[in-house]
Amino acid sequence: MAFDDDIAYCIESGDYGFGVTVTWTSPALGAVTMLHDHAYTSAQVGTHAVEGTDRRVIGATADLTSVAEDSTCTIGGVTFTAKDVQPDGEGLTVVTLQLD
Repeated sequence: MAFDDDIAYCIESGDYGFGVTVTWTSPALGAVTMLHDHAYTSAQVGTHAVEGTDRRVIGATADLTSVAEDSTCTIGGVTFTAKDVQPDGEGLTVVTLQLD
């Protein structure tokens, strides 16, 4: 099985995959199956620790070539704006989202 097949297998929705439908409205990519995650994050600001979660989606880079900062999408009827787009160089892209 090729690496691209492994990516598709993990991202697909249904009985075996964990994917959800992300509808990209700007750019108008339409529905793309992606992983949806709330990743833990922390930062030190002066003497204060700031903790929280970042909402992000992870998908095949080939499906997201025109997604950039300020792109918009909906997940389950909720609208988000892309705040960071990070291709990993291995076929996956992580998009950090902000709730609109």
